Amino acid sequence: MTEYHLIDTIFIQPGQVAIENIEKPTIQAPDDVMIYILLDAVLNGKIHSGKVFTKTFALTDINVAYQAMAKTW
Repeated sequence: MTEYHLIDTIFIQPGQVAIENIEKPTIQAPDDVMIYILLDAVLNGKIHSGKVFTKTFALTDINVAYQAMAKTW
């Protein structure tokens, strides 16, 4: 599987839905700085943001939520 690498610490693997595949950099930076870095990378085609999942589920329905996400991708 192809692995995309950005800023030495953020890894996004296409087809994966688990949040553990996205890591914050080890350096301390305000969240607004990270947003600009990631937005710039998306707009410049360095990473592909993919589809947006906008449904809301109760925590007790976590399995249903993952199944719904899998159908979206």
